[in-house]
Amino acid sequence: MDDQRGERAVVLGGGMAGLLAARVLSERYAEVVIVDRDDLTDVATYRNGVPHGRHAHGLVAKGHEIFEGLLPGLTQGMINDGVRPGDFNGSIQWHFNGQRLARSDSGLPCLPCGRPVLEKHVRQHVLAVPNVRVLERHDIVSLATTPDNKRVIGARIQRREQGSQPETLLADNGYFSAANVTACEAGNIAPLIATGRQAHHPSLAERFAAAPAAPSDPTPVQAMAHRLKTPEGKKLYGLRKQVPEPVFGIIKSVLGFRQFLLRGLDRVRGEWSLVTMAWNMKRMFALCPSA
Repeated sequence: MDDQRGERAVVLGGGMAGLLAARVLSERYAEVVIVDRDDLTDVATYRNGVPHGRHAHGLVAKGHEIFEGLLPGLTQGMINDGVRPGDFNGSIQWHFNGQRLARSDSGLPCLPCGRPVLEKHVRQHVLAVPNVRVLERHDIVSLATTPDNKRVIGARIQRREQGSQPETLLADNGYFSAANVTACEAGNIAPLIATGRQAHHPSLAERFAAAPAAPSDPTPVQAMAHRLKTPEGKKLYGLRKQVPEPVFGIIKSVLGFRQFLLRGLDRVRGEWSLVTMAWNMKRMFALCPSA
C-alpha cells in the first residue's frame, strides 16, 4: 500500500453504500471495519436493516460498469447464481400511470435481480479483500469527535446479544430521583437523567459553554448533573429522542392518526390501544424474517 492514509477506517452500515465505501477505503487504510446491526455473514435473504429490500433492484449501465470495475467477477458470479442480464428497456416491462410501455432495445445493459442476491454477491467480494472485516450485530451508540467537534474520529458501538448490559441510561426529568440515579450507579450504568425541565431554545453561549470543573467527592446525583453539562454528556443525552420520537412521527404521518375521535378517558384509552396495536403489528411484520 503505497499511499496509506491511516491505520483503520470504520464504516457504519453494511448496506450497498457501506460495502462499496469499504472496498474503496481498503486501498488507503491498513484495516477497514464495517459495523452493522444485522447478521451479514452468509445471509441471502431480506434484512431488517434494509426496509426497502423487497423493492425491485438491479444494476444498469453505468452502475454495472462501476461495480464490475471495483469488484471484478461480480457479474459472472451473479449469472452463475441464476441472474439473467438483458437490455434496460427490451428485457424489462415498464409501466407508467397504469400504462404498459412498448419494449424496444435501448442498447443499455442491465442486471436485474433481487436486493438479497445483489447484496450477497457484493458483500462476498468486499469481505474477500484481506484488510476488510465486519462486526455484525453491533449497535452504533454515538460518534466520537475531536474536542472542537469539527472532525469525527471514531464511533461507540455495543454488541446486540442476549444478556448484554447497557452502559448508559438516557431519560427525561420525569424519571429523575436520587433513588433511580443511585440504582443505576450500583448496576454499573452511567445515568443521564435530566434533573429538571430544560429550555427548548438555549442560547449559543449556553449551548457551547465549556464544561464546569468536576465537583470533588460528589454524590451520584452531583456527578450525573456534572456529566450532563459536559459536551460528551450533552451529546449522549440528545440521543434519548431517537427511540420514542420516530414512533410518534410514524403514527402521525404514516398511519395517519393525528387526533382522537372519542371523548372520555376510558374511550381514549381504548382508541389508543387500537393505534398502538396497529403499530406493533406493523413492526412485527417488518422484523419477522422472510419465509
